[in-house]
Amino acid sequence: MSDHPSNSSRHFCFLFVSNASSTRKSASINPVTPSALNRSRVVDWMFGLTALWRFHTSTSFLAVDVLDRCLPHHKLRDTNLYVVGAAAVFVAAKYNETRCQIPSATELAQQVSQICSISAPSAAGPCSKEDIAEMEGIVLSVIDFEVGAAATAFTVFAESTRLADHALLENQVALFLLDLSARHHAMLQWRPRSVALAAW
Repeated sequence: MSDHPSNSSRHFCFLFVSNASSTRKSASINPVTPSALNRSRVVDWMFGLTALWRFHTSTSFLAVDVLDRCLPHHKLRDTNLYVVGAAAVFVAAKYNETRCQIPSATELAQQVSQICSISAPSAAGPCSKEDIAEMEGIVLSVIDFEVGAAATAFTVFAESTRLADHALLENQVALFLLDLSARHHAMLQWRPRSVALAAW
């Protein structure tokens, strides 16, 4: 294997470090969007949830897509982001999972309460199943019930790997880069297709 990075690796690095002020075509980011650090923490936690319940990778990326489509909305201003993240996972799992058992609202509420007790101990009270159910309705309303309306970086990647003959290691590295990009706020400026093809 060559020690020099491939063209796609250099392309991905260019996307990753480019000026974050560029306009992303597939979503708008406005002043009500939470800080990049807070979003990154919540997305990390969401990936942990989907791994805990052994959801398909596509569900993880769909949940993050749902979260990012919701965050700019005024209805979610000053909302606990972990509750929004849990609701996004709930919505994505119901839409996408066919084999794994989907956790109940009570189980998700317990996960939110647990993470909040660590990261935000001053937050008001534990999360309840009613909080999750209410946020699920808000999330669906904000995205107009269009859960899978657009392709995620993972779905583009999965389709590309199905049509091409790439080595397993190359696919694993590309998937790692996609995982990293989903957690990084600056990558929201790029279309999912651009991110997927750059990683691949």
